[in-house]
Amino acid sequence: MVSTAVAERLPRIDSLEWKPRTIAGQSVERLAALSDGIFAVAMTLLVLDLRVPAAEAIRSEQGLGWALGAIAAQLVVYMMSFLTLGIFWVGQQTQLNHLSRSQRSLTWTHLLFLFAVTLVQVNDAIGLVARW
Repeated sequence: MVSTAVAERLPRIDSLEWKPRTIAGQSVERLAALSDGIFAVAMTLLVLDLRVPAAEAIRSEQGLGWALGAIAAQLVVYMMSFLTLGIFWVGQQTQLNHLSRSQRSLTWTHLLFLFAVTLVQVNDAIGLVARW
């Protein structure tokens, strides 16, 4: 039994506003926030594959040109990957802006899409290694 002093401090059940539970996966805003985070991390991880030329190897402007030329393929792959992810992100955000709510099937489809987004870095690294 609850004492009367404690019971008086507790909110009355009939005074609480009832809010229906939403089914998981129906919030478009949460889906957009998740995709924003995954795209941000994926785009940030792309830059980790870039290797800065060693400072000791650069003695002149011509040496700098040769050093930058050596990583030109990496820079092109980084730029193309970043732009590809940017295009995917803009497309997904455009699609989500047209929805008022989501369904579980759409949420799972977007999760599969986001999984593929995380593989862009791996795919580009394999392609760069295979080419050289």
